[in-house]
Amino acid sequence: MLLDVQPGDRALDLCAAPGGKTPTLARSAGKNGLIVAADRHAHRLRAMREQFKRLDLRETRLVELDAAKTLPFAIEFDRILVDAPCSGTGTLARHPEIRWRLRPEQLRELNHLQSALLATALKQLAPGGRLVYSTCSLEVEENEDVVAEALRGSSGVSRVPAKEGAHSISTHLAPGVDAKSLFDEMGQFHVVPGAHQTDGFFAALLEKNGKVER
Repeated sequence: MLLDVQPGDRALDLCAAPGGKTPTLARSAGKNGLIVAADRHAHRLRAMREQFKRLDLRETRLVELDAAKTLPFAIEFDRILVDAPCSGTGTLARHPEIRWRLRPEQLRELNHLQSALLATALKQLAPGGRLVYSTCSLEVEENEDVVAEALRGSSGVSRVPAKEGAHSISTHLAPGVDAKSLFDEMGQFHVVPGAHQTDGFFAALLEKNGKVER
């Protein structure tokens, strides 16, 4: 919803498996849009292909790739979703085993991976295009630090207050939760378990300077 895909958009779901997000992007882009769902694991892409057939989303392109390296596309995308692999600390209520499995040094490793994913994705973003970087982590190393590094290393890219999309999520919230309360002072989406009756999530909206071309 924060990505705000429009009819006819070229949209890339860079870390698409298991495929729950791509259908929403595809329906928003419509028949004249182009949707590419990418993942590095072939078996997960096969499962997604069967899922998309059941949903009648046969036009969605599935691509096996390593998103931390240069992407193999000759086109740029109007919208890119980078729902990055992360520690999952925002989901501890449902996955308590994470607290026993996660090591402190893994946060540094994940930070390096997430930064590489975001950097390669931004290179594929069209002028005027928008990208959402998201995790289900509560850790600064995986969220704010990754976005800050991307902004330092990518000229012509700026952070857009994601709270512009608050209206689009209002109807999906628990009673009494104000959509605007889910965004921090920099306009980044930030929900915390307990406080917002949900898992912990982070999302930042980035935009590449320039005019959108159709």
